Amino acid sequence: MKKNILTVSNVNLYIKSLLEEDVILSDIYIKGEISNFKLHSSGHMYFSLKDLGASINCVMFKGNAQELAFLPKNGENVIAVGRISLYEKTGVYQLYVDEMEKTGLGTFYENFEKLKAKLLAEGLFDEENKKPIPKNPEYVSIVTSPTGAAVRDIIKVARARNPYVKLNIIPTLVQGDLAPTSICEAIKLANLHNKSDVIILARGGGSIEDLWAFNDENVARAIFLSKIPTISAIGHETDFTIADFVADLRASTPSNAAEIAVNDYVAQISHVAMLYSQIERSMNYKLNFEKNRLKNLANRPVLKRPLEKVYENQIHLENLLKQLEKNSLSKINDNKNKLAFLANALNLNSPLNIMSKGYNAIFCGDNLVNSTKNIKVDDEINIKFVDGSVNALVTDIKEGDCIG
Repeated sequence: MKKNILTVSNVNLYIKSLLEEDVILSDIYIKGEISNFKLHSSGHMYFSLKDLGASINCVMFKGNAQELAFLPKNGENVIAVGRISLYEKTGVYQLYVDEMEKTGLGTFYENFEKLKAKLLAEGLFDEENKKPIPKNPEYVSIVTSPTGAAVRDIIKVARARNPYVKLNIIPTLVQGDLAPTSICEAIKLANLHNKSDVIILARGGGSIEDLWAFNDENVARAIFLSKIPTISAIGHETDFTIADFVADLRASTPSNAAEIAVNDYVAQISHVAMLYSQIERSMNYKLNFEKNRLKNLANRPVLKRPLEKVYENQIHLENLLKQLEKNSLSKINDNKNKLAFLANALNLNSPLNIMSKGYNAIFCGDNLVNSTKNIKVDDEINIKFVDGSVNALVTDIKEGDCIG
């Protein structure tokens, strides 16, 4: 039997003709809530119309868009008039809108505003209830999807700023009906372990529907009840969710959250060294100033006084000078001892100090290798010692052996 084989273009063209010839679909009125609205530089408008059960892609070309009496916004309920057709290039059907009128706020937007007002009245957004973010955390928990781009961005930035900070990934769903419960459990788990200094709650960009789990009331209350400070990093910089308002601090992106949460190790060492130098210079300057001032007083001529009185004053000034030198040197030594203690504490955690005890740092490209799972046979690696480095080729990998 001979088969009638069609091309993809033939199929899409046929489906398009069926849609455009349908009496109902060729002149249709659709009521729904605007979502994912974008005004293109060309003047065309792209958006979705949705209700509680479904959504449909829409486009309104520049000529019709210019006739609108309002600029559409996400969350508005509208009635759109147009025709259903197929975009042949992608095979996606959509509503081509000719006219549109507003009918009120959409259900999603109304629910968002109601919950926002409720939590605001209860004080969940108040600044006085927000916990300070620690400046030098040792342990950071990251509540996010373990497979998304957000977690990779956070780990990359955090490791670059401080390779010694401990990162704990607590996996959670970040989208869908089950996501709110999953997020709440992850936040509770971080608090149950009680090891974290700060929590980063993160998700990459997406549509309003994709981010809706972070507008859930239970998620908001879980963030508020957390004893550990929380940084929210949901979506893009322009996206705002209820979680952002409740969190102790909002970051514009997941990468920005890592910059806020993790201290810059190298910068801290440099800062301590600079402070030590400034204090030493300041103390030396003050000591020299006082010595010169007392010498000037001692050499100042004294008129109409007996020679015995002059001699007595001169001895008194010399004693004051000696006492000042003694006190100033004592203060300098005290400050030197304090700074030496701080410098020694930082040095104990210095990579060079650790490596001098026999430990090495292994890199594969730009990535630090901390597990046999990070490398494979034939990879070129660089082994860094305290006094140099060695390039090597991986010829065999043995898993299971470890140093106790």
